[in-house]
Amino acid sequence: MFERIFLQKIKDRKVMSFLDREDVAILNSIPTAEGCLQLAIEKTDHTIHGSQVCVFGYGRCGQTIADVFKGVGANVTVTTMVEKEEARAAQRGFQTLLFAEFEQSLDSFDIVINTIPAHVFTPNVLQQLKPSAFLLDISSKPGAFLKEDVTSLSNIVMNVPGLPGRVAPRTAGEILGEATRKILEKEFRHGS
Repeated sequence: MFERIFLQKIKDRKVMSFLDREDVAILNSIPTAEGCLQLAIEKTDHTIHGSQVCVFGYGRCGQTIADVFKGVGANVTVTTMVEKEEARAAQRGFQTLLFAEFEQSLDSFDIVINTIPAHVFTPNVLQQLKPSAFLLDISSKPGAFLKEDVTSLSNIVMNVPGLPGRVAPRTAGEILGEATRKILEKEFRHGS
């Protein structure tokens, strides 16, 4: 966001962010979800099938992540602060919790995946984690927790924004390339 404002001040140009495009965000949610599944398999000592998984946030990434984990047999609960997202998750067959109920239920999850870029995992919330739980934060800055708040935990805790480029760089590049083609075609069509 700050980069866009800075660029607009330098030149009187139209600035477009790939992250503002729904097509890019939705398609990028696929390698993101696959990366979450890969890390959960690598970092836990149990199968994902039958695990209690909480997906925190049910936006574009949260929806795909919940679908992928449900697809391999996890028991998925969606936690959100948005009633519309809660309704959508319930409609798709997921257990749901509003954020106010989340802290009391946190000790029941084997895997917790955060998608919300806000410090929602305070020290009090983190203390509620099951000691063996895996906490994966895929959100961008500022992230879900402060690093100093998780250093004393025995849990495996990871913050890995930018998963598409890490787990599927070719696919991530193709998504951006296709979006670039569409933008250029739309902006420079000149009636052809």
